[in-house]
Amino acid sequence: KGYQAEMSFCHKHSLSGKTLNMIADVKQQLQDMLQDIGFFKHSGPKDPYYNAYSTNTHLLKAVLCAGLMPNIARAEAPSPQSSQVRLYCSTGTG
Repeated sequence: KGYQAEMSFCHKHSLSGKTLNMIADVKQQLQDMLQDIGFFKHSGPKDPYYNAYSTNTHLLKAVLCAGLMPNIARAEAPSPQSSQVRLYCSTGTG
């Protein structure tokens, strides 16, 4: 059931099982490296502390877009008077 279900899912959604496995391996390697350098102060990336905004689809889309399409927006750090981060669209001219 397991392997056959995996193959069926990949075929149905036009995905490559080998590529998905490779992505999972790279994700695990990155997680291990970040843990080794002390990036995770809590128990690890699956800790609820790190998933506080996991249900905010607008934020997730913005983060994915920023990561996949660099230089389309910029973030300005919060000022001493405000704790809000300001986001600006990039015009591509500078």
